[in-house]
Amino acid sequence: MNYAYTLISIKKCQIFLFLQIFFLSFTTSAGQWPERKNFICGYKAVVEYMNSLILRDRDITLHQIEQLQKREITEEEVIELIITLMRYRLLPINETQGKCRFFSYLCVQDESTDTTDTLLYHLAVQRLQNHPHGLETCHIYSRGREKVFPLFSPDCKMAIVKRIGAIPAPLATAQAGLESAWGTSRFSVQGHNFFGMQTTFSSSRKTHNHPKCIPAKRNPRRCVYKFTSIETSVFIYTLLLNTYSSYISLREQRYQANLEEAPPCEASLEMAKGLNKYAEDPDYVKKVQGTIKKVCQIINDC
Repeated sequence: MNYAYTLISIKKCQIFLFLQIFFLSFTTSAGQWPERKNFICGYKAVVEYMNSLILRDRDITLHQIEQLQKREITEEEVIELIITLMRYRLLPINETQGKCRFFSYLCVQDESTDTTDTLLYHLAVQRLQNHPHGLETCHIYSRGREKVFPLFSPDCKMAIVKRIGAIPAPLATAQAGLESAWGTSRFSVQGHNFFGMQTTFSSSRKTHNHPKCIPAKRNPRRCVYKFTSIETSVFIYTLLLNTYSSYISLREQRYQANLEEAPPCEASLEMAKGLNKYAEDPDYVKKVQGTIKKVCQIINDC
């Protein structure tokens, strides 16, 4: 089997592929209020989906590879075929493709047909209008203070848009790769925690006995959150960046990038400047930005 030719054939569809499974933001379904549907899906979940489509046996998969030379395949088949190849490990694994597999494990799921700020704002206003108490104002908490705006005011719109905006996939994937050693860390394997989110306890006994954390070896009073699924991990990560006062500058950078219609990689690099409080490492922002550049380069090579 000429796998080199297979890779070349598949490469023709890579732009559409990664628009489908990578360069999509944590956004919401059009016409629905944001719920806990913003997540990065696990590789196993993708395989389960594949099982209902084309994964019947290995011979069929190899037959589909041969068909690449004879006809143009649909976009859906491209996605299915590449994931199938990865499942059966028919693709050679080197450093770059190892990270490509990590991207497929952390494939960003998008459920939107319209992700504009205007749509998100109208969804938020609609929910406020439908509130049982008939709300006429929006309440925004910032730096420990509550700010109240008229429901249809520009200030209200800007506040809502900044809070429910999307996290660019390159930024999320770069942080996940950096924090989890590309999915190999103890915390990512045991607790689905790809973003290094931690907490502390006043007692080391509580730390070790707490069902929702994994004790850190270096500090007995610190533990890393343990999640039941990748979806929960990413939801908390998204909530963290969208609400905590430590990341106000990140949200400001995102808002400006949206106004300028910056591409995902460029927006991610700018937003990373607001991560200076995410970790104790003084060089953390530079490391994240460097990883974002590598992520964007690897995507082009996958």
